[in-house]
Amino acid sequence: KFSLSFLKTKIKKLSLKDLGNKLLLSDKIGTEASIVAKDKRIRKLVHNFQKEIAYNPPKKFDGSCLDGRDITYNIVPDAEFKFFITANVKTRALRRFKELKGLKSNITFNEVLKSIQKRDKNDYNRKVSPLKKTKDSLFLKIYQGDKLVRTLQKEIPEEQGIYHWRWYMDAKGGTWIRRNPREAKQESGGGYLSPGIYEVELLMGNHDNAKYSSTRQKITINPDPRIKDISTQGAQEAVAMMDKAQSLSEEIKGILSQINSDKEGLERLKKDLKLQEDEDHQALLDEIKELDKALTELQDLYVGKQDERQGITAEAAPSVADRIRLHYSYLRSRPDGPTQTEIQLWQHAQEAAAEAQQKVNVFYDTTWKAFTQKISEVTIPYFKPAQ
Repeated sequence: KFSLSFLKTKIKKLSLKDLGNKLLLSDKIGTEASIVAKDKRIRKLVHNFQKEIAYNPPKKFDGSCLDGRDITYNIVPDAEFKFFITANVKTRALRRFKELKGLKSNITFNEVLKSIQKRDKNDYNRKVSPLKKTKDSLFLKIYQGDKLVRTLQKEIPEEQGIYHWRWYMDAKGGTWIRRNPREAKQESGGGYLSPGIYEVELLMGNHDNAKYSSTRQKITINPDPRIKDISTQGAQEAVAMMDKAQSLSEEIKGILSQINSDKEGLERLKKDLKLQEDEDHQALLDEIKELDKALTELQDLYVGKQDERQGITAEAAPSVADRIRLHYSYLRSRPDGPTQTEIQLWQHAQEAAAEAQQKVNVFYDTTWKAFTQKISEVTIPYFKPAQ
């Protein structure tokens, strides 16, 4: 157990001189650091300190060199040089054993070996900033005028040669509406593009810092010759309607992220209360159970109820996500522009989203507000402010 407020105070006062303390090299500190690193709140505090040191080193230094298990992709993804260095676990244990002996430690070689094996398991498998090897990627960016409409990504090939890259002449796709939203590693496609002139650019590096970029090349997307007399205005209306659907999906993703975060906060609070065996928190635990149920019902409005039944089953009423997906699938089949069917489907999706939003607002303005005020004296911040 640890105090988050205590750690915040310590990190604010932390200096490079403090990091020279030889006690930090002890096996006990190394093992406990691997355990504490699983907590994303602690990880965030440390990350902010690491980034400050990386990008703003003391004046007498010309730069910085950081080592760590998530430095290359989480702390300094735009580093000029990245090295992934490893060795046989016994070789590493021997080096570590000699280092600890130099610190007058009484630890044995087998104890060091087991400690390193345990830490490796923790670092490779933890959900927050796990140990992994990273390398730069290739990006193909497609522009319509100054607007970036699509970004394709793939790893740099291991060997030299001629490679092909297929683009399905689509724009950036909509956000997948999930019960537990997560950030996608790559941009999804599926968005509609009208015929016209576009520009493509090849880059190498990462999203925020390109180490190489080509000059833009123009390409032309022609109408499908199998479809006669495509209306330019109709195609533009289809693109505009799809953009609105994607914006709505992004808003819903934010709502579901908030709900998911609050459910995680309730779970942490419940666990902490159960550890306090000397106090009776049953009334509060019952309230937490009801709140979690209410949050699940709000999720259901957007993504439908979780159904573990086997075979062919059906929902009594479509969720908001169902309505948006149905509208999207119809619209994708209308290169000449939306018809009255797509317009009506979009209206149904908007109405369902507005109704769900109203229920979310009522819950957070009343029930949730009263609950968070009740536990506002708790030291650990369990919940983010609702937007």
